[in-house]
Amino acid sequence: MSAASDRPPMPTLLRLGLWLSVLIAAVFVVALVLLAVMLPLTDAFPMGDRVVSRAEFIAATWPTLCMLPVTTAFVVAIAVGVWKERAWARPVMMAYTVASIAWIAFVGIWSHQPIVMSLVIDCALAAFTAWYLYAKPSVVAYYDALRARAGPNGP
Repeated sequence: MSAASDRPPMPTLLRLGLWLSVLIAAVFVVALVLLAVMLPLTDAFPMGDRVVSRAEFIAATWPTLCMLPVTTAFVVAIAVGVWKERAWARPVMMAYTVASIAWIAFVGIWSHQPIVMSLVIDCALAAFTAWYLYAKPSVVAYYDALRARAGPNGP
């Protein structure tokens, strides 16, 4: 039996998530590169209907500027893990959803903005993600097969 024939079929939603995470990772990497180039070279940044200085821009957006590399690392890890069919991708996806909830709560508290609806939506998505990854029979069987294929010292 060849290695390709003993490969379990990837569930459809995981395949869709793979392509979505690749797209999001590419956008985030481009955003990081643009920020790395623009922040030191630009003195004026458009925010809403006005232009602000670099210091004002950083003061207003520092939580996002700090979290963008972390989010990018999560999304790249998810894309690579799902693409390479690694069992560790499943807990990384779950960790990302939990981190996302914590992030929304932090930004809401820091910015004094109403976040209830965002938290409700993110918690619902986290619950769906947990069910899909850990309770849906076809996905559980897929990850069980990946673990079995990798062996006790798997990749």
